[in-house]
Amino acid sequence: MPLTREDIEKIKSLGYDIGEFAVRVDGEFRLKNENDKCVFLDDKGLCKIYDYRPLGCRAYPMIIMNGSCKPDYDVCPYADLVDTEDIEVGCKLARYVISRIDRHHGGDEDGLR
Repeated sequence: MPLTREDIEKIKSLGYDIGEFAVRVDGEFRLKNENDKCVFLDDKGLCKIYDYRPLGCRAYPMIIMNGSCKPDYDVCPYADLVDTEDIEVGCKLARYVISRIDRHHGGDEDGLR
Protein backbone atom coordinates (compact mmCIF):
# COMPACT_ATOMS: atom_id res chain seq x y z
CA MET A 1 0.00 0.00 0.00
CA PRO A 2 1.54 3.35 -1.01
CA LEU A 3 2.06 5.99 1.66
CA THR A 4 1.88 9.74 1.25
CA ARG A 5 4.07 12.04 3.31
CA GLU A 6 0.92 12.96 5.26
CA ASP A 7 0.17 9.28 5.95
CA ILE A 8 3.66 8.78 7.32
CA GLU A 9 3.52 11.82 9.57
CA LYS A 10 0.07 10.82 10.89
CA ILE A 11 1.27 7.31 11.78
CA LYS A 12 4.48 8.64 13.32
CA SER A 13 2.37 10.94 15.52
CA LEU A 14 0.99 7.75 17.13
CA GLY A 15 4.50 6.92 18.36
CA TYR A 16 5.61 4.53 15.62
CA ASP A 17 9.05 4.79 14.05
CA ILE A 18 8.99 4.82 10.25
CA GLY A 19 11.05 1.61 10.16
CA GLU A 20 8.28 -0.20 12.05
CA PHE A 21 5.63 0.36 9.39
CA ALA A 22 7.19 1.50 6.10
CA VAL A 23 9.58 0.24 3.45
CA ARG A 24 10.90 1.98 0.36
CA VAL A 25 10.09 0.38 -2.97
CA ASP A 26 11.36 2.06 -6.13
CA GLY A 27 11.83 5.30 -4.19
CA GLU A 28 8.31 5.31 -2.74
CA PHE A 29 7.23 4.50 0.79
CA ARG A 30 4.79 1.62 1.23
CA LEU A 31 3.24 -0.06 4.24
CA LYS A 32 5.34 -2.91 5.52
CA ASN A 33 3.91 -6.42 5.36
CA GLU A 34 4.75 -9.29 7.68
CA ASN A 35 3.55 -12.80 6.90
CA ASP A 36 1.79 -11.45 3.79
CA LYS A 37 -0.35 -8.96 5.70
CA CYS A 38 -0.10 -5.35 6.80
CA VAL A 39 1.84 -4.80 10.02
CA PHE A 40 -1.17 -2.97 11.43
CA LEU A 41 -3.61 -5.88 11.10
CA ASP A 42 -4.26 -7.72 14.35
CA ASP A 43 -4.92 -11.46 14.75
CA LYS A 44 -8.58 -10.95 13.77
CA GLY A 45 -7.66 -9.01 10.63
CA LEU A 46 -8.71 -5.66 12.11
CA CYS A 47 -6.67 -2.50 11.64
CA LYS A 48 -4.94 -1.32 14.82
CA ILE A 49 -4.74 2.27 13.53
CA TYR A 50 -8.10 2.38 11.75
CA ASP A 51 -8.88 6.03 12.52
CA TYR A 52 -5.39 6.97 11.29
CA ARG A 53 -5.14 4.52 8.38
CA PRO A 54 -3.45 5.72 5.18
CA LEU A 55 -5.48 7.23 2.35
CA GLY A 56 -4.74 4.23 0.15
CA CYS A 57 -6.35 1.97 2.75
CA ARG A 58 -9.39 4.24 2.76
CA ALA A 59 -9.67 3.88 -1.04
CA TYR A 60 -9.25 0.09 -0.98
CA PRO A 61 -10.43 -2.16 -2.63
CA MET A 62 -10.07 0.35 -5.46
CA ILE A 63 -6.62 0.20 -7.06
CA ILE A 64 -4.92 1.93 -9.96
CA MET A 65 -3.40 -0.51 -12.45
CA ASN A 66 -1.89 0.68 -15.72
CA GLY A 67 -3.71 3.99 -15.35
CA SER A 68 -7.13 2.40 -14.82
CA CYS A 69 -9.02 2.29 -11.56
CA LYS A 70 -10.89 -0.87 -10.60
CA PRO A 71 -11.74 -3.05 -7.62
CA ASP A 72 -8.93 -5.41 -6.60
CA TYR A 73 -10.76 -8.62 -7.54
CA ASP A 74 -7.54 -10.67 -7.37
CA VAL A 75 -6.89 -10.01 -3.68
CA CYS A 76 -9.91 -8.54 -1.94
CA PRO A 77 -12.65 -11.08 -1.13
CA TYR A 78 -15.17 -8.22 -0.82
CA ALA A 79 -14.42 -6.51 -4.15
CA ASP A 80 -17.62 -7.93 -5.66
CA LEU A 81 -19.66 -6.04 -3.06
CA VAL A 82 -18.66 -2.52 -4.10
CA ASP A 83 -21.35 -0.54 -5.86
CA THR A 84 -21.10 2.25 -8.42
CA GLU A 85 -20.89 4.96 -5.76
CA ASP A 86 -18.15 3.08 -3.87
CA ILE A 87 -16.20 2.76 -7.12
CA GLU A 88 -16.56 6.46 -7.92
CA VAL A 89 -15.52 7.65 -4.46
CA GLY A 90 -12.77 5.05 -4.09
CA CYS A 91 -11.27 5.82 -7.51
CA LYS A 92 -11.27 9.53 -6.80
CA LEU A 93 -9.38 8.89 -3.56
CA ALA A 94 -7.01 6.36 -5.18
CA ARG A 95 -6.14 8.89 -7.90
CA TYR A 96 -5.52 11.54 -5.25
CA VAL A 97 -3.15 9.17 -3.42
CA ILE A 98 -1.23 8.49 -6.64
CA SER A 99 -0.95 12.23 -7.32
CA ARG A 100 0.45 12.78 -3.81
CA ILE A 101 2.91 9.91 -4.20
CA ASP A 102 4.16 11.25 -7.54
CA ARG A 103 4.61 14.72 -6.07
CA HIS A 104 6.68 13.35 -3.16
CA HIS A 105 8.57 10.69 -5.10
CA GLY A 106 12.16 10.55 -3.95
CA GLY A 107 12.57 12.98 -1.07
CA ASP A 108 15.48 12.92 1.30
CA GLU A 109 17.94 10.10 0.94
CA ASP A 110 17.19 8.15 4.09
CA GLY A 111 13.46 8.78 4.40
CA LEU A 112 11.34 11.01 6.53
CA ARG A 113 12.44 11.74 10.07
